[in-house]
Amino acid sequence: MADAVSQFYQSYNEDSRFERPSRAVEYLTTLHMIDTWLSQLPPASAILDSGAGSGVYALHYADQGHSVTAIDITPKHIEQIQAKIVQSKQVLSVQAEIGNAIHLSNICCLLRLRLSIMQEQME
Repeated sequence: MADAVSQFYQSYNEDSRFERPSRAVEYLTTLHMIDTWLSQLPPASAILDSGAGSGVYALHYADQGHSVTAIDITPKHIEQIQAKIVQSKQVLSVQAEIGNAIHLSNICCLLRLRLSIMQEQME
């Protein structure tokens, strides 16, 4: 199943999804919901974007000063996120990795490592 999902998204232009006006509602509603939740956390929190696609939300929240770990099952999406990080005019705290949200134990290990690195940087 994971291969079929990855294969589909390898040929799909995820970035074009938000170019249509009908998808602006989805984008803005999602930002509103995430912002409501994030308002309860300290600034510069660690965020996991599981199923990150091409990084629209991950990059938005990294731009806001959060430390984001973005995982997606599709290698093309991870490459797109990494390219956007390089092209950014700001230093963004984003780590993009190929991963499957079904395998939470792998994601937990990745997050522990990321949090450990963040703690070392704050010391």
